[in-house]
Amino acid sequence: RTVNPAAPFPQLTSLMLQCALDELCRYLSLAKGIAPGLLLFHIDIISKTKPVTLQTTLTLIATAFPVLTSLTITRKEDLSVFDDDDESTRLPLHNQNLRPITNMPHLQSFELNFEGVVSLTNTELCSLLTRCPSMKILRLNHEPMDLGETVLTINVLPMIAQNCPQLEVLALYVSTDVDPLETSLLFTFKNLKTIDLGLSVLENTAVVARLL
Repeated sequence: RTVNPAAPFPQLTSLMLQCALDELCRYLSLAKGIAPGLLLFHIDIISKTKPVTLQTTLTLIATAFPVLTSLTITRKEDLSVFDDDDESTRLPLHNQNLRPITNMPHLQSFELNFEGVVSLTNTELCSLLTRCPSMKILRLNHEPMDLGETVLTINVLPMIAQNCPQLEVLALYVSTDVDPLETSLLFTFKNLKTIDLGLSVLENTAVVARLL
């Protein structure tokens, strides 16, 4: 791998920041080629964030750090104590908001902790993951701050097992109020070591038990 020697931090491979995503977007827009060899990026969000801001942040990260292998966007502080009237920070995350991670071809680990639930369809999530061939660890907002409805269902598990056999860790927030799948549609994870359904509400215990 070649690294631009003129970059401000040409040897930087790991970076942890505590910031607002709006500010990070501004920095990344101004600082071209700041750390082209960055591999690990951990961001601790310090303010409530709109889905579109997350989308913009992911787009800029994909451009700024072309060899990134691990991206964590989390929130250690409970900002719910700061009440506000901006409902847009509690909107669900949709397919277009997460699609920029498909522009990170080397990404092996993606962890996200956010306000609103991830509400991709089962097909949309599988399509996204098949375009991330290096992904081994996916923790996709399995403990959202605002517990809303999601169109992502537990029936996505055999679909992911079929299309993304390389996954080793999987954490999702899903709906379990679904009909059982036909036995012929069930597939086994080959490499999965950990599965975590976070704060998902257990509605249909029979379906969940059968799938697991």
